[in-house]
Amino acid sequence: MDKKLTMNAHKVSLTLTTDGEVTLKGLPFQAGETVEVIVLEKSARSRLFLFDFRSRLFKRS
Repeated sequence: MDKKLTMNAHKVSLTLTTDGEVTLKGLPFQAGETVEVIVLEKSARSRLFLFDFRSRLFKRS
């Protein structure tokens, strides 16, 4: 039996107000649910990498 694994992604942008701490509020999850969090620095360099990645991903032959 094949089971499809689906994962909903929720993008949140914020500015840290305390060094080394991130507080997320208003997420569509309930107490007791397990979530995975990936934190990416939003910088000019990371935006260029993302642009390059998307360009390569959708490059036409």
